[in-house]
Amino acid sequence: MIGGSVGSAPAMVPRVDCRTYRMPMPGPDPLADEPFSYLTRADGTIVIRYHGAPVTLLRGKAADRFTTRVGVVDPAAAQQLMARATGNFKRGNERRVTDGR
Repeated sequence: MIGGSVGSAPAMVPRVDCRTYRMPMPGPDPLADEPFSYLTRADGTIVIRYHGAPVTLLRGKAADRFTTRVGVVDPAAAQQLMARATGNFKRGNERRVTDGR
């Protein structure tokens, strides 16, 4: 008999999927330290601040819509809402819906 003794099975080497090691590490979350805050003025205007500096004002319907949305979400989602309300923090996969689609 060639290649081994009677009754012995070939040694099985476990396979490792090398694709799992090639995945990039997730980057740090820029909203993790909660850089945004907001202040509601007496006239209904909302001031959104980034690290304490005012970056945008919301008035009228935009302020009302922001107030209702931010009141029912957790702090992480509130950070996301404030980032989107500023308009300068939209990067990546965010899209606007158009009438044609």
